[in-house]
Amino acid sequence: MIELKDKISEKVLRDILTNCRKMNSIMGAAIFNLGSDPGQREIKQDTGLYEGHAYSIIDVQKVKTRTGSITLL
Repeated sequence: MIELKDKISEKVLRDILTNCRKMNSIMGAAIFNLGSDPGQREIKQDTGLYEGHAYSIIDVQKVKTRTGSITLL
């Protein structure tokens, strides 16, 4: 488990996820309820993602854009 609040760099995280993908590992992510309404199970954030919801990560790709490159999950 990697806690993103531990401030690991994007490159280190990308390398870890890429290596896990090469090993056909099962990968997932979740956004824990961030102190909103504890009685509500899933709370939609401005990003469109939900607190209290689990997500499957099926691939990791580095993509070139006009402004540089980004990592997509």
